[in-house]
Amino acid sequence: MEGRTEDKVCTLREAIAQYVRSGESLYLAGMAHGEVSAAVHEILRQEITDLTLIKPVSEVPSLLVSEGRVKALIHAYTTVLYDRRGYSAKRARERGYLPRLIEFSHFGLNLALQAGAIGVPYLPAISQLGSDIMTYNTQYLAEAQDPFTGRKVAAVRAITPDVGIIYVQKADKFGNAQKWGTLGMDSAGLHASDRVIVTAEEVVEMEETRQYPERTLIPGALVSAVVEEPWGAYPRHLYGYYADDIRTYIDQIDTEEDTEEGYEEYMRELVYGVECRAEMMEKMRQRYRDEHFKNYRCLRSNSRLLGSEELSR
Repeated sequence: MEGRTEDKVCTLREAIAQYVRSGESLYLAGMAHGEVSAAVHEILRQEITDLTLIKPVSEVPSLLVSEGRVKALIHAYTTVLYDRRGYSAKRARERGYLPRLIEFSHFGLNLALQAGAIGVPYLPAISQLGSDIMTYNTQYLAEAQDPFTGRKVAAVRAITPDVGIIYVQKADKFGNAQKWGTLGMDSAGLHASDRVIVTAEEVVEMEETRQYPERTLIPGALVSAVVEEPWGAYPRHLYGYYADDIRTYIDQIDTEEDTEEGYEEYMRELVYGVECRAEMMEKMRQRYRDEHFKNYRCLRSNSRLLGSEELSR
């Protein structure tokens, strides 16, 4: 484990270059809430490929599929297969980029990650039995017998990603990462991962993370890198900071005509054509004006969660 007093703050470019490698398995936290959008863009810019992607729900991470960077997708739900979703799905299909699909229910995938987090080879379940998922996912699901009752159960094999990435509201420079709102499988996925990159809306002093210890989703001892990246979940929402702007994103990347122009322009101008998230957001402000983003900023009015000093911002 890495030392509690080690300053782990770096740029997103540095974190991805050091800790995410082609050919590895990658867990991306955030089930709609707090997606790791900035990290996905940086992975694309660094041309990291041949990934096994573990993602329970995906929007922006689907770009890794449509750009041909994923060899296997371990998922509980994805839109990347459906042409009605727009050009990005069509692109993946037409160019032969569709990865090998390994499907779970949401509960099943959570169990697999939880097994990885606590270091056991599998966890038993009842709910998977009788489902077609048992038929199609033989790599991670198998029938077994309960040694105590003799009852038939489903054994859900552990998943241990090489690296996990999360986006949180706040983290300190030592890696103690705090997220509130919907958490999905974030805790299980991160604790199962060998390496963890924390991206955060704000990097704060350790005194603040200590003040609200119940919010800490993962302790700094398990974290490899900390990145401050404002608007890093955009176009997805981050509870207490900004709302979803997914309609703008879909209008940009998946046009109603299902043609490639919107997608290719988005990738050229806002992913590959910028150096970082701050540059992308500046281009977005020039295109949509500041007022557009002010409309998506949340009113941070919950004093129990945020503290009096934040209410004045």
